Amino acid sequence: MKRRYIFVVLLSFLFLTFATLQISAQNTGDEPRLEADPQAYVFSDDLDTSDWRSLFSLAWWASGAEEWEDAADEFAPAVMKLTATVVEMDERQKAEFVLEYMHKSFLGSYRLKQTRIDTLLETGGYNCVSSAVLYSILATAVGLDVSGVNTSDHAFSSVRIDDKQIDVETTNIYGFDPGTRTDFQDNFGKTTGFSYVPPGNYRDRNQIDIMKLFSLIIQNRIADAESAGRYSEAVGLAVDRWVLLGGGRGQEFEDLVTRMLNYGTLLSRAGREADALDWAKLAVQVYGTHPKWDEFIDGVANNLLVKLVRSGRLDEARSRLDMLRPRLTDKAVAALNFMVSDSELIAALDDVKSGGSEPDFLRVIGRIKEEGVVPEDRIREVEVNWRLYRLDLIAKTEGWAAAYEAAEDAIMETGPDPYLERARRTYLSNQKAELYNTAADKFNRRQYEEVIILMQNAIKEFPDEEIFRSLLSNTERILAGN
Repeated sequence: MKRRYIFVVLLSFLFLTFATLQISAQNTGDEPRLEADPQAYVFSDDLDTSDWRSLFSLAWWASGAEEWEDAADEFAPAVMKLTATVVEMDERQKAEFVLEYMHKSFLGSYRLKQTRIDTLLETGGYNCVSSAVLYSILATAVGLDVSGVNTSDHAFSSVRIDDKQIDVETTNIYGFDPGTRTDFQDNFGKTTGFSYVPPGNYRDRNQIDIMKLFSLIIQNRIADAESAGRYSEAVGLAVDRWVLLGGGRGQEFEDLVTRMLNYGTLLSRAGREADALDWAKLAVQVYGTHPKWDEFIDGVANNLLVKLVRSGRLDEARSRLDMLRPRLTDKAVAALNFMVSDSELIAALDDVKSGGSEPDFLRVIGRIKEEGVVPEDRIREVEVNWRLYRLDLIAKTEGWAAAYEAAEDAIMETGPDPYLERARRTYLSNQKAELYNTAADKFNRRQYEEVIILMQNAIKEFPDEEIFRSLLSNTERILAGN
């Protein structure tokens, strides 16, 4: 008996390198199943790999079919016929005959995605996995020691004869010990589109046990479900496969996390960020933390808060951030806190420029300064923007002189600033131009006495402005009759 892996596990921690999701306006479906089918535990603990009925039941269940006991009874006559035929053969002859028997009795046409054993027996359609599984069942029935081999995109069987592993490319009737047969080489690639990976290419192939070989049925069903947009279904299947292979933190667990993350991504891309975060919380409660969940939660929280900020719901964004803070990485908290605080700053600026309360604006400025989330340069930029807005209002309502004086006061309060200093110079220049233009207009109207008074006052305020002295001198000469 294998020790059953405890279902709820704990672990410590890059938005997962997701299997690329082609998600549009798809239905997210029912909530995924996070508990394994109880039968997965039964097979994981009690599978008898030397009994063809046990293997048949596993293959039937992994295919998603029901009533495997009845199906095994229906399959039994074919097994009896096979065993009776090979009784006088040696192991090598048996292994080769099983492949020929399987092709002549069950296999019809090669179908790339037909991984289910029930469909194979019903229709004759098969692929590398379903044919390797069927071969394993039949080979076990005649007493052979059979296992599996998988590559990055292919699977086949292997039998141990005289302490030597012999490949069996089950998709091809000539596939026994294929490296030695030219009829196989001529036929195989045309049938499947795959290339045979010989035993010497150890980096390109992996020897796997019966359980892992049969689990490829579920793995292919997972891929089919996701390619059809059934991400919820894929999660439950991944749970079953993980439990079937004993649990733990290996590649099967990483695959399970990927399936769960893909479903969460589906929710998020459907605009259901809150549901995606709830899903992440539930998955973490059941299966423990993982670095990929941290990045997922950070990403979804960012999308949610961006949506709230863009719609002007800043109070809700702040509230959400406070609630999510314990679940976010420090980096995400800092970035999102900055985004919300900066948005509050801009919103307060927009409000005060639209006639809102200046004390309220200054309170927001003070709070954000105190929090220390937004850099001082950014706060100063907003504050200067507000002061420039106020100066323009003063210029429009009270004139250039008042705006100039207000700019002087602002610089004294905040310290030197290029924008405030440029505004001050502009107001001063406009003030001088306004004085001169007023006097010039009166000069053109022959109101010389008023011109003299205006220019005398202007010279007192701006003693170095030659243009004022020149207009005063010209006006005085006219009055003197020169």
